[in-house]
Amino acid sequence: MTPLSVDVVQEPEGRLLRDMLGLLARHASSVVLVVRDEPGLSTAAKDLLTMLEPHRVETRRSSSWPGTSLIGDEATVLHFAMNDEVLRELRDAASRLYQWQQPELPEDLAFLRADGTAVLLTICHERDASLVLSEGEYQQILDTLPELATVVRVRRPESSESALIDPIERTMWRFLALRILGEASGSSLVEWAGDALAGGWDTPALRILAGLATPANEFEVDDYVRQVLRERELEPIGRPRLMQRYARIVAEDIVSDAVDPEVGLHAFLTLGREFNYEGPWIEPLRLDDGLASARARVFGEVDDVKREIVAFARSVLDDGA
Repeated sequence: MTPLSVDVVQEPEGRLLRDMLGLLARHASSVVLVVRDEPGLSTAAKDLLTMLEPHRVETRRSSSWPGTSLIGDEATVLHFAMNDEVLRELRDAASRLYQWQQPELPEDLAFLRADGTAVLLTICHERDASLVLSEGEYQQILDTLPELATVVRVRRPESSESALIDPIERTMWRFLALRILGEASGSSLVEWAGDALAGGWDTPALRILAGLATPANEFEVDDYVRQVLRERELEPIGRPRLMQRYARIVAEDIVSDAVDPEVGLHAFLTLGREFNYEGPWIEPLRLDDGLASARARVFGEVDDVKREIVAFARSVLDDGA
């Protein structure tokens, strides 16, 4: 199946949400819900989990689940079998998609196929959700539920997005991704804001951001970055799309010789962890092992491994890895 990524651009509610979940459930074999240690669960949330308990197939403590990876923290990830009873409880539990947040309900509802790939992903506190379907599945759902087209949008390939042409914006997305990955702080965005002003961007929030003292207050940085996005008429994106965009930026840097392949490989390894080393994202681990063997003169040549890193970068650009 060639997956089609479909972004939810307006929160589904009421009957539309119920019908959407019912149609997506036809392609899913399991359901994922997440319970963080804080802020706890409401009585309604606890009752829901009690009703779902007979259908639970796995419970684990993890720093990652479909669509999300935490840094230095863990949550309880619950897997349930998908069936009519589970679907009924889920449809009755919430009237809005982004209602799946603690304490009212468990978090980040996801539907998975039998092979573990996603059908529905949500990051509710970021109001971010997407569907992953084949073109045939998507068209079949639209034929049954044409109203869905009013709240979703098929994602354009990143390579066609003119946003990445602007080097100032490109750097902004890079720092936003690095900050989420724990490899940059808000101060890097303060520095970026100064460079952006010098490069021709000029908005009220950008001026304030550039003038913040460092080390910066992270909450202030978040607030002013959101304002800058609004002032520049840029669409905020959730964590999954941000990481995909960052992967393309890294790949472009490697292919264009802007960075050494070894430097780019470090970024790919970080992204591999973010993507749970699924599918092609196991490749950076193999490349890292190959590079270590070549450096130790155990097996292979460093230049050969570097060429493989460049080839992987090209595959990210060509296929979206």
